[in-house]
Amino acid sequence: MPINTVNLTGRLGNDPDVRFFENNKVCAVLSLAVSRGKDQPPDWFEIKAWGKSAEMLQNYFKKGKPIQVSGELNFESWNDRITGERRRKPVIKLDSFSFVPNDKDAKQGGASEF
Repeated sequence: MPINTVNLTGRLGNDPDVRFFENNKVCAVLSLAVSRGKDQPPDWFEIKAWGKSAEMLQNYFKKGKPIQVSGELNFESWNDRITGERRRKPVIKLDSFSFVPNDKDAKQGGASEF
């Protein structure tokens, strides 16, 4: 089992942003809000999914839908266009995800993992 593993449960901040590439690869970028409590703002994470996972996320998840993700923590870096400064941000490369039942789903059954 890899040591670099992140597990998060939260809600999507927007619909998955899906991009199709010329080499037949597909990527979905997710914005995930993870709550810390009622009086605190959520923490936001960027999640990237590739292939079949990206397609499934596009088909089954929309803004506000709860989800559980597991993946590898990476850092993307770039040079800022205006200042020229080197910037970096954490990005989680998705390994697997699960549907998290909300009140309506809970009446129909449990969570499913992909």
